[in-house]
Amino acid sequence: MLLCPELPGYIRYGVNDRRGLTLSLAGIRSRRLVHALVEQLPPDLTAEEIASWLGAMTLREWRERFSASASEVIDLLDFTRSRRGSLLRPLLDAGEATCPVRLVEDAPPGSTSAHSLLTVAPVHEGPPPHPLGVYTGTHLLGLVPPTFHSDVSALLDTGLEITPTLQPDGENGALLHLVLGT
Repeated sequence: MLLCPELPGYIRYGVNDRRGLTLSLAGIRSRRLVHALVEQLPPDLTAEEIASWLGAMTLREWRERFSASASEVIDLLDFTRSRRGSLLRPLLDAGEATCPVRLVEDAPPGSTSAHSLLTVAPVHEGPPPHPLGVYTGTHLLGLVPPTFHSDVSALLDTGLEITPTLQPDGENGALLHLVLGT
């Protein structure tokens, strides 16, 4: 008699779906969250596409759709983090790094011009961890997607003098350029 090779994993993590096992093995510690995620995953989504699907959402969406707690949001941030390399390396090597930003609906026209004085800071709404926003003055222009949250947060924590600028990129997006020491 042949048994499923993943059976020990299914039992250990308390899941009954291959994608749930993938999430558990990737570091999502909450069984409740894994079940909530699997329940809402599109049926045709492969295990490799789950991080992209989650990364297209905001932290607020995670809290609302999956009732994610602070520790669960941290697990999701780590799971969705871009594995293509840190933003710190290009910032130190070339003096600049770039990541996408999702513009908010009420961003004023022309606010993504390179001449605007911008800051990147936490958006203080709901419980921590807070999403990272791009501001002109006190006006929120856009949100750093979860896939880049950890990298941008780490850059801000370094204390390096970084000048952010935005460049329009598509209908609802922009590119955040982080330039070292200008």
